[in-house]
Amino acid sequence: VSTLLPTFIPGSRVCSGSDISAAGVTTQSPEQALFVSDRYARLILAQMNKMRLRADFCDVRLRLGGRVFSVHKLVLAASSPYLSALFSGWMSEAGEEVQTLGVEAQVFEVLLEFIYTGMIYATVENIQELMVAADMLKLSEVVSICGEFLKSHMDLSNCVGLYQFLEQIACMDMLEFTEIYVHVDFLEVLHSVSDEFWGLSKDQLVKLLRSEELWIEDEYQVFTAAMDRVLDPVRFPLLSPQRLFKYIEGLALGQSSHVRPNWDVYKYCFV
Repeated sequence: VSTLLPTFIPGSRVCSGSDISAAGVTTQSPEQALFVSDRYARLILAQMNKMRLRADFCDVRLRLGGRVFSVHKLVLAASSPYLSALFSGWMSEAGEEVQTLGVEAQVFEVLLEFIYTGMIYATVENIQELMVAADMLKLSEVVSICGEFLKSHMDLSNCVGLYQFLEQIACMDMLEFTEIYVHVDFLEVLHSVSDEFWGLSKDQLVKLLRSEELWIEDEYQVFTAAMDRVLDPVRFPLLSPQRLFKYIEGLALGQSSHVRPNWDVYKYCFV
């Protein structure tokens, strides 16, 4: 659990050993100061959570599957732009109970705990569901936390699967991180998770193979990686070597030895 410490501002006075800081103010008098209490914000959040658990002052009920969550509309609207829009729109006409949000109840319970406490319980089993739901609800802080979790658990065995998952939900920051991971460890990834690697779509594979950031020993490794995907259905005994050589020579025409091949040429070969 991370703790945010008061930011020191030149000219401010900070009370040692407390959550109260004096914010910098422009004043001619040393008898004036603006104080900020981080502890107050945490106490208010904790008190609102206690009210939720007792169903005190809750003004909306969310029904997900067979479960009902009593919550404060203001708290959820302030936490999620998605919920704010829903509460401000047609949901405001639907009475006190909302039937569904398109999120599994157990996943929403974890997110609801975060909304009211700032803490979230993430595991390798629930992290992808949490990230998808948080992205849908526009809980950007939870999406960032899930991204950090995935970074800390990324390895050769799961990086390709995570690349596919992150592209599906269009999480661009994490997708870029995962691409770099695959680029740097390309040869190890290729041999460690061959099944997942060949499970990539043709567009995903082309995007990876044409990257200038691939860490390879020579271009032949990229060639064999691409051909392993293409050549399996080809019946070579029925293919003329002369025609094959002519095709390869044609691809090489006009390409500098210092420039990586244009992999768009190969896209139509992928099935």
